[in-house]
Amino acid sequence: CISFTSGAGRFPEPLAAARKADPGRDGRGSLLNPAFDDDPRDTATPLAMARLLERIFTGKALSPVGTKLLTEIMERNTTGKARIRGRLPQGIVVAEKTGTIGGSLNDVGVITLPGDGGKIVLAVFIKKSRNPFDSREAVIADIGRAVYDYYLLERRR
Repeated sequence: CISFTSGAGRFPEPLAAARKADPGRDGRGSLLNPAFDDDPRDTATPLAMARLLERIFTGKALSPVGTKLLTEIMERNTTGKARIRGRLPQGIVVAEKTGTIGGSLNDVGVITLPGDGGKIVLAVFIKKSRNPFDSREAVIADIGRAVYDYYLLERRR
């Protein structure tokens, strides 16, 4: 069990010590890391994540209270500003969860279309990429916009 009140202020201390002991630590977080990138453990597929999000957002995975809470948390996410939501029109609601480690840069989310357009579940995983971090984020943003535009056009037909 983790207590967020009694342990307040404790996490930054070991992190600061680790950074002091290894000044290059933070910069390696977005570089290729074969030990991680080639390890089959602790992985999922984009399809599996999309199915999980669909179950969560349709109320089939959690209680109504849990569904509402998780949805609100994902809608408040700020780490993905340049990913799925990066090229979407201002005001479009995106509930998302990002992931970044080694050469992997991911984003999974639910885009709410305007009006009664419904929701789109999207999962984009980039793995073992040597491209710069910003370029990888731009690819995810481009995919998010292409999917968004496609569903808006399909709705009009």
